[in-house]
Amino acid sequence: RGTDEALLIRKIKENNIYGIKVHPVCDGYYPEPWLMAPIFEIAKACDIPILWHTGWGSFGDCGWVEKSAKVNAEVSFVIGHMIERDVVEVAKRNGNIFLETSYCSGPRRLAGYLGMVGSEKILFGSDFPVNDMVFQKTLILRAKISDREKENILGLNAKRLLKI
Repeated sequence: RGTDEALLIRKIKENNIYGIKVHPVCDGYYPEPWLMAPIFEIAKACDIPILWHTGWGSFGDCGWVEKSAKVNAEVSFVIGHMIERDVVEVAKRNGNIFLETSYCSGPRRLAGYLGMVGSEKILFGSDFPVNDMVFQKTLILRAKISDREKENILGLNAKRLLKI
């Protein structure tokens, strides 16, 4: 608390950083909102979103994102990976939660998710270098959705969220 947060805020602003990523799965912690409070304060101060790695066990449960989003309504959260079955419901219930497309299992599933939350809540994600970016983009291009919805997912939503 204190000096480190102030330094991070200054560095984020000086270097035009557009977001923060948290990865409780790799770092091995239960992301309780009280534990994550300094990160949320930094995101608020810099007006940047938080990309949150989800999936692969209890540390990556998307319920943690929802719990944090409810107590930090002024912070935007992006659920990294559409791998958990609850991601759509979590995004529907919370206006400040968005989804990204990596690990979505196919074009039909993406179209179904889009039908439930709308194209404005979904952002392109590849999880590069783990996944292939061309393959992930093809998943979106092959989905039976409108060209405008594809444009939203492939860039317009990110531009809005990142204010670029």
